[in-house]
Order: sequence, then structure tokens, then C-alpha cells
Amino acid sequence: MRYLRCAIVLVLICCLNCEEKLPARFVPPDTLSVSEFFADQYFDLAAGGHCLRIYLAVENIYHETLQDTARVRGQVRIWWKKYPEIIATLSLKNQYIIEPTPINGNYLTLDPGDKCHLRCLWPMLADDGRYVVDLMDFSDSLMVNNLLWAEPDTFLMKAQVQIFKPSGYVQSGEIEAAFTAWKPLGRIGKSAFPHGKQASLTPDRATPSTPGRVIKNYL
Repeated sequence: MRYLRCAIVLVLICCLNCEEKLPARFVPPDTLSVSEFFADQYFDLAAGGHCLRIYLAVENIYHETLQDTARVRGQVRIWWKKYPEIIATLSLKNQYIIEPTPINGNYLTLDPGDKCHLRCLWPMLADDGRYVVDLMDFSDSLMVNNLLWAEPDTFLMKAQVQIFKPSGYVQSGEIEAAFTAWKPLGRIGKSAFPHGKQASLTPDRATPSTPGRVIKNYL
């Protein structure tokens, strides 16, 4: 009986040691990819008015299901094509996950081909605190119902994003987003716009909240 007890104790010790020494789960590289990345113009009073609305989709390109707690990290870096020294950085987080992402609470399950969809807003503020709309060219503005429209501008952006901590970060390609700002005439003053032109409403500028041109880049 004593030998039996000793054998049982030895087996238990071996089992405990085995459990303690199990290697960490291996997460293979190149399991995720930024498969969608684009932006469109948006007007959101809660966000302060003019915005660029940015969409990202991170796809499982591995042949197995990936499942873990969602830990969205990373950033979208934005710069003005005309003035590249004007830069903005948006930090990514779990709150930006949107439908149809297959998430339950904070637990994310991506079958092969499934995507984690993210959406965030850039309220046209540079990292140095300047409001980019105030820096735009209204000198040859088109006037529509007492709204002055700036010359169209282009912004460039790139993203790096993590959705699972073990999988690390994935990078996007570079995309362009078009943006055209407007301001009420009374806030700017007629003297600042000697070339301002009165025009009738056109369908693409029917309301201040009309989104601008969408530029997509499927990588």
C-alpha cells in the first residue's frame, strides 16, 4: 500500500510539472492582413463638425480559426498632401470595432476569411492643435446658399493595427482621401473672398452634411 501511495504521489508531481512547463500557444506569423482601408468626408456635430470618416478591415488569411480577446491597438497617421508637415495621429482601440465583426463581448472569433471591421473619425485637428479647415484655401470660393466652399484638398494616410495581442501589428498601404471644407459666409467675412462666386445648389453640395468623394483601396 505504501508503494502504491508513493506511485500516486509521483504521478501527481509529474502531472503538475508538465502543466507548469507547457509552452505558450504558438501564433504563426502572417495570419492577418489589412484588406480594406478607405476614408470619406463626413459632418458630425458631436465630433465638432467636419471630419474624415476612416474604415479599416483586418482579415484572417490563415487556414485556421483565430480566437482570443480583442485588443485593438495601433494608429492611423494622416498628413496633408500639399503641406506634409501638417500631421495627425489617431489611436485605435476596441471601441472602434463595428458590425459585422464576429465579436461576443470582447471575445473575437475570426474564421478563415472573416474580418474585424473598424471605424473612426478624424475631426480635422493636427497633432499641434491647429484646425485644418482654417488652413484651407477659400480665396476662390464657390458660394452656395451663404456657404463658402474651399478648394478640394487631398490627405494621405497609413495605418498599423493590432487586433490580437499575440499576433502583433499589421501594416496598411498608403491611401488618399479627398476633402472639401465649407464655412458659413457670416463667420468668414466677404472681404476675405474677393473672388467668391455665388452659385445655385448642385446635387453634390445640396447640404453641408453631404459626404465627399469616397476613395477606396483594397489591398
